[in-house]
Amino acid sequence: MKELFLPAIKKIEYIVQSNPGSISFAQGALRVGGVPKEARAYIRTILETDVADYYGPAAGIPSFRNALAENFSSVAPSISEKNILVSHGSIGGLMTLCCTYLTANDSVLIPTPAYPVYENVIKSSGAKPLLVPAYRFNEKDKKWNLSIDIIKKNIFPHTKMILISNPSNPLGVFLQKEEIEALLSLAKEHNVLLVIDEAYDSFLFEKDFISSMNYIASSPHLVRLGSFSKNGSMSGWRIGYVIAEESIIKPLIPVQDAMLCCPSMIGQMLAEFMIKNPHLMIEQQKKVLAARNLVVEFFENRKNIEFQKPAGGFYIFFKQNQMPNDMFVLDLLDKHGVGVVPGSDFSTQTRQWTRLCFAREIPVLIAGLTKIDMFLNSASSKKSSLFSTI
Repeated sequence: MKELFLPAIKKIEYIVQSNPGSISFAQGALRVGGVPKEARAYIRTILETDVADYYGPAAGIPSFRNALAENFSSVAPSISEKNILVSHGSIGGLMTLCCTYLTANDSVLIPTPAYPVYENVIKSSGAKPLLVPAYRFNEKDKKWNLSIDIIKKNIFPHTKMILISNPSNPLGVFLQKEEIEALLSLAKEHNVLLVIDEAYDSFLFEKDFISSMNYIASSPHLVRLGSFSKNGSMSGWRIGYVIAEESIIKPLIPVQDAMLCCPSMIGQMLAEFMIKNPHLMIEQQKKVLAARNLVVEFFENRKNIEFQKPAGGFYIFFKQNQMPNDMFVLDLLDKHGVGVVPGSDFSTQTRQWTRLCFAREIPVLIAGLTKIDMFLNSASSKKSSLFSTI
């Protein structure tokens, strides 16, 4: 029997959703109005036919794969549908990749803090995750820095992949050009796959973002993950994709066929509509930017809070020093009905940190931040036992 863990993200989200009136800043779903009405109208026309009722190709609908290739043509003009596998969310794509290329003797290096589900995916494939604390917070300039040297020192003969997100979940920082190139150099030197998850590439607040797509055509060791869970408010539709050279993608197809048969047909049709109508996501992006600015202002005006202003994604990762963080997270949920995620979910080195998802409507965000402010200003709290109910 495989021994996996349910991340606190999922536990807290379950509690919030089970208690009407609670506010979730926990799971990273985009909640700023849902799928645009134009997209919903398009899907209604599809539902009047039977085109989404049957099995589709295991690798995804060709027209959708071609639309994805066209979308990236400005930075990777040579890619085609043969370089793309449509998956059950980006996590489904990662699972297919791991099940295809990893064995029980292999390991995957994950620079932390990192999304905890990565660890479970690797374990599920039979391989071993190697969590390496390569991101360090500089107390002087209040910035997270990635140490390539720490990553380099932790690559061993059994290492087969390096897995990292860009922008980072939970940190909200970008990989710099020199960092991507250094990681690609390590991947080539040690003959490992560099897997970069860019699920948040539609939510960029600074101008210095460098996508791994700029290197995909020239880097045989690079795999790029993408998702429609974050753009388009489509997290429940479960559509993602894997981009790499054809020799990497081709072996994934029969593995995904065994796992899924095919990705969701109706989900792919919605995603194709969204990618061909990018203007529909502009309003969502504006709302998330406004939410980001509001939450940054909130924390800037509080004493004894440490954080780096997120450059992308929709999380703010902060450290409060008023109480133990497990007490802060659990009592905030128990007494004020606000769900956030403890930093221990992302790394053992970030136990005193907290992740807050700000991709919410402004009134909801204000209500939740007001409750956090009240809680931090209150005198004391005692430890809760909410998790024992799950």
